[in-house]
Amino acid sequence: MKKILALSILVFLTGPAIAGNVQFLKDSAISKMNDEDLGLLLSSARNALDYTADGESRRWENIQTGSTGVLTPLATFDREGTLCRKLEIYNDVMGVTGRSVFDFCRQSDGSWKVPAPGPGGAAGRK
Repeated sequence: MKKILALSILVFLTGPAIAGNVQFLKDSAISKMNDEDLGLLLSSARNALDYTADGESRRWENIQTGSTGVLTPLATFDREGTLCRKLEIYNDVMGVTGRSVFDFCRQSDGSWKVPAPGPGGAAGRK
């Protein structure tokens, strides 16, 4: 159940860009997270995208599980009139680490999503 929740939250955060290729999650840090870890990651990601300057880092930590992560906006840019940010995500959960970089674009409701793939392939993941 925990792995299904982790996958659901990651897909919600990153959108359809990775929904079709989830095998890489099998032994990933996010697959080891509990509900509290995931909540802290998502909240920190939203805060980093909304409030953290490029090059500055926002750290999350679950002191009960020892899980930690660092979120660093790397760049802010415009994509077809939409505010977008490149976000580096690093997590360390039960000794399993993972690092990814995704482009996120702000939606009209204020949420952030990975943009749909363009003609060149998968969007967001770098």
